[in-house]
Amino acid sequence: MSTAPSELDAARLDLLRRRLTFLWAMLGVLTVLLAVLPVWVAWNVQHRELRRPELFATIVNIAMGCWLMIVQRVRGGRFGRLDLKGLIRRATMVMLASVMTQTLGAQIVAGAITVILRRWGVIGENANIGPMFPMIAYLALVHTAVSVVIPWTILEAARPILIVLAFTAVGEMFLFGNDSGNFRLLGFLLPVLAGVPGMLIAALRYGKLRDWVQIRRLTTRQEEIDRELGVARRIHERLFPAPGDYHGVRVVYAYEPMRQIGGDYLHVASDPQSGATIVVVDVTGHGIGSALAVNRLHGEIKRIGAARGGNPASLLQALNEYIGATLSDEMVFATALAVRVCPRERKVEWCNAGHPPAMLVRRDGRVQRLDTSAMMLGVGEWDGTLESAALEPGDVIVLYTDGVIEAADTSGAQFGIDAVETTLAPKATTGAASMVEVLHAAVRQHRHGPAGDDLLIVGIE
Repeated sequence: MSTAPSELDAARLDLLRRRLTFLWAMLGVLTVLLAVLPVWVAWNVQHRELRRPELFATIVNIAMGCWLMIVQRVRGGRFGRLDLKGLIRRATMVMLASVMTQTLGAQIVAGAITVILRRWGVIGENANIGPMFPMIAYLALVHTAVSVVIPWTILEAARPILIVLAFTAVGEMFLFGNDSGNFRLLGFLLPVLAGVPGMLIAALRYGKLRDWVQIRRLTTRQEEIDRELGVARRIHERLFPAPGDYHGVRVVYAYEPMRQIGGDYLHVASDPQSGATIVVVDVTGHGIGSALAVNRLHGEIKRIGAARGGNPASLLQALNEYIGATLSDEMVFATALAVRVCPRERKVEWCNAGHPPAMLVRRDGRVQRLDTSAMMLGVGEWDGTLESAALEPGDVIVLYTDGVIEAADTSGAQFGIDAVETTLAPKATTGAASMVEVLHAAVRQHRHGPAGDDLLIVGIE
């Protein structure tokens, strides 16, 4: 993913504005140090007093350095209103001025170096080290220091070096025309070498800043997505009914989506005559697409239930037609299990469309599976049948999605339907809420790593 230039420039501008105080202070300190250095050299190496022009230049440079150290406090508001190009341009001008004002000081330092090298026998008695070499050293020092502070590009870092080269060319043309060819070449080569460390630092820091901006952009986007998914999850879970009593039928459940939102859904409707109809739907796939399908199915199930009553087979038949007409083109299908529990008639009716079998747990510990009676919804013609069984006081029905039976351990072995039955049978007298809790805990204990599918466990009593 590329980083937008405006976004990167905004980050550079923000960073530069926060570093203005340090930048001007650093340039001020360097200017003062470079002004004081020739004084120390003249006193301790050449053993002489400064001449009037040298003394004047030193005072001017020290004053300039002090001004730079306080200028941010005096004119900080004005600098803060400059754009990125304006700040970079201002910093470049100040940096060059800080170097260029050291001309007389460079002559002093060059003279001292000449004296030392003559004493050591490195150069002859008539040889001289010109001020160009200290000036290049000044340039390399200041340019490198500024490159550490300013988040500029390699081209912006090269600009002051190019300006120095332009001044060098003008000097060679009009002032130093008698220099040898090698010396002229050296005059162009040394400023380039002086700028190499700063340009390398600029390139490295610019790359890191670009990466940081990109990471920040991705992080911000991820945070936005997480917030949106959090809202979507709350909306999604509001589609689920509240656990509780539905005209004599108690419904409890545990829901654990694989991601923040999932494709499992629970619907409960009830009336005093026919009891409660519970529908568990598992849409193929995971995540946002499945959740959007669930949102559509929620409204359709409510409409079908109102139009056709609580007959499980009739409800799934209509739901199959809806999925086939609206979602199957997008390869979205669903398994579903509809159960109607009638306390007055003490019976349960169900229709299973490709869904894992529900468990009818008798109070004496026997377990009856409410098996599949038809293929999943949306794949074609559907011929589900209505089945029924008698209920006794204390019986519990447990419905679940394939996130339960497909939970895998470290070896890849799935939890399986048999494990559901063996987990629930010993808890036959504990009630629906306890069975849901125990089965959920058993799945989590068996499962290795994060969930591989949405998980929904529903207890009915």
